Amino acid sequence: MSYTPLKTINGQSIKGTGNLTVTGSGVSDGDKGDITVSGSGTVWTIDNNAVTNAKINDVSVTKVTGTKAEFNTACTDGNFLYVGDVVGLTDGDKGDITVSASGTVWNIDAATVGVTELSATGTPSATTFLRGDNTWATPTSADPAGWTTIIKSANQDISTTGLTNITNFTFSTVAAGMYSVEIDLYYGCASSGTDINIALNVSTGNMTGRIHTMRNQSNATTWTLATMNAVATSGLLASSGQTNDINNPHILKIYAVFNTSANATFNIQHRAGTNGFTVRTMKGAMLKYKKLN
Repeated sequence: MSYTPLKTINGQSIKGTGNLTVTGSGVSDGDKGDITVSGSGTVWTIDNNAVTNAKINDVSVTKVTGTKAEFNTACTDGNFLYVGDVVGLTDGDKGDITVSASGTVWNIDAATVGVTELSATGTPSATTFLRGDNTWATPTSADPAGWTTIIKSANQDISTTGLTNITNFTFSTVAAGMYSVEIDLYYGCASSGTDINIALNVSTGNMTGRIHTMRNQSNATTWTLATMNAVATSGLLASSGQTNDINNPHILKIYAVFNTSANATFNIQHRAGTNGFTVRTMKGAMLKYKKLN
């Protein structure tokens, strides 16, 4: 008699008595795409980075996904760390900064920002100020009539016999420019002399015009006026008989109107005279000028 042989299960024959136990899922171990199977089919693990937004967009709004409106409705502050929250930062003075409103407001303390914290150009000093364009500059002022005023910031002693520029007392001129200047000059002399000089000068080209002085101090002689035409001696004022107290100021008021032949720098100059004694231009002297054309 013939028969068809029976199959075995997991290597066991089904013939005979007793119970036949079948284990496993029939899925072999290995990476199946988003799932990795192991443990002879008993452990199924979702791969890292396998769950995308498209695969979780049906999650309840009580979870961390969904629209902003849904998130704000489903969650309350304190359950989650929101953008702007600072972990571990308590309110209070932190040095230059004071923190308040549960870490959401940071204020720079008063009198905290000094010169070293600024990025301004120029040189800070006792005679400069910080302008709105973040530049350290020498003080000047202007009025609605177009005048600009420069104040002498420090005493200046000159002991040379040649004309020397008085520092700070300068401004730029343009060719064919017509200018008006008013000068309040305070000066003293270390010794009596007969040829102290003050001159109005341009750095290049010529200046032509008229000059006038007034209100000399009683112990100073009258100033004589030279022709205002040459660079070296433009507007030369000569005096004599000065007293020998350098701290006792003489007062000289100068008015001038002039034209310039070239782009240049206007200067006020001083010299001690041929005796070479010291003459001082004093702090607080004033130059006021404006362009007329």
